[in-house]
Amino acid sequence: MIAYFARLIALSLACLFLVNLAASVVVAFLVPRVIARARGLRADSAAQFVLALRLSPAFAAIFAVAVLCVPSYLWLEPVSAAEDFGVACSIAAALGFAVVSRSLWRAARAIVRSRRLTRTAVNEISIVDAPGSFMATTGLFRPRILVSRAAADSLSQAQFDAAIRHERAHGTSRDNLKRLFQLAAPEPFPFWRGTAHTLDREWARFAEFAADDRASAGDIDVCVSLAEALVQLARAGNAPELPLATSLMADSRDLAARVDRLLAGVHPHAATRSHWKTAGVISASILCCAAIANPASLLRVHNLLEVFFR
Repeated sequence: MIAYFARLIALSLACLFLVNLAASVVVAFLVPRVIARARGLRADSAAQFVLALRLSPAFAAIFAVAVLCVPSYLWLEPVSAAEDFGVACSIAAALGFAVVSRSLWRAARAIVRSRRLTRTAVNEISIVDAPGSFMATTGLFRPRILVSRAAADSLSQAQFDAAIRHERAHGTSRDNLKRLFQLAAPEPFPFWRGTAHTLDREWARFAEFAADDRASAGDIDVCVSLAEALVQLARAGNAPELPLATSLMADSRDLAARVDRLLAGVHPHAATRSHWKTAGVISASILCCAAIANPASLLRVHNLLEVFFR
């Protein structure tokens, strides 16, 4: 029985690695076109679009393992079967284990560091005596806003309020949780790292644009105050690198673009939750799983696994 489930684990890891690798190759070729198209979308839609592409290889791999590999093995593989691992299966399983372990370790380390940081925030908005001038939202499900003493002292009340609205927008959209998904997504190495970094960078850029749009909500006074707050914190510099946190001025490379958008009045309507859209996606996913995980499909998958990994 132990050998039976050990082989299942090895097959699952091998499938996860290979599907993730194949999907990552496809995504790598699509990245330039996707980014060009995303830049023509509304900021919140662009952020969702890029994030979906970033996580698609991991989702495809998990789907293949959970819906195809495991059910076909449990249904069609005899418990008494004593088959050896093939060379291809052993190598792919080892690589899959290495990729998953690295991603989980990276996510776990970020969670631990984030929890330590969140403990310093007693209230929703906490002024902390920390080096540098920064304002950031930390926490996954109960966002807390940390403001360094230097940042609080350097901003006017209007600038401070506008910046707080920006950070609350990050909390409402669960951007820190999305960052965690990016960290936890298994990445085939080494070629995917550059593509993943590009997508993470573009997602962060669009997420900041979207938070600016939600915070300003078309109010020109808030737009000006938020732009002034960005410039003020950028001048102060020395913003620390925070784990699983969205900093108001984390990347000065986007400062000019963000200020220009705010002062030019580019404020699309704030994103609204579409329950019908969510329900549609869930229903389509369920139907897709039901269509794929039928006996005929599972039989084909089992035969393919037998041929490839023997």
